[in-house]
Amino acid sequence: MNEKDIGILTELQKDSSQSLKGISKKLGIPMSTVHERIRKLEQDGTILNYTAIIDGEKVGRPTTAFVLLELYTTIPFDQKIVHPKTTAAEVAKLPGVQEVHVITGDKDLLVKVKGASIREIGDLVLDKLIRIRGVKRTLTVEVLATAKESGEINL
Repeated sequence: MNEKDIGILTELQKDSSQSLKGISKKLGIPMSTVHERIRKLEQDGTILNYTAIIDGEKVGRPTTAFVLLELYTTIPFDQKIVHPKTTAAEVAKLPGVQEVHVITGDKDLLVKVKGASIREIGDLVLDKLIRIRGVKRTLTVEVLATAKESGEINL
């Protein structure tokens, strides 16, 4: 990855809806070069997706929480091993789940959820999360205020 790629990725992270012409002008490189480099970055998997960042408040999902999950290493009475990545993949399918990370420490998964209320998030935890194979215990932490929320990677 060279400086042109970094410049293009930085611009796309700021606003992925800007035109090739606009990126070309900001970076001082030909539009055809910008187009070709974006195509290559998409093909090699550097650019995974283009998406809109939505304000949860404005769409009726103002409540954010993080749920820490502790998993069984083997299922009691079953003795089958459940891999954390398998459980993480199941958790990721649930509506309202924004992020799922396998983590270190005394908990195994960190899950970010958004909902209409803490009650809705509670229902997600009590009715869905704890029923997923391998989940032993949960700890839910409600977000009171957010200073920064970004998927941007510092290049």
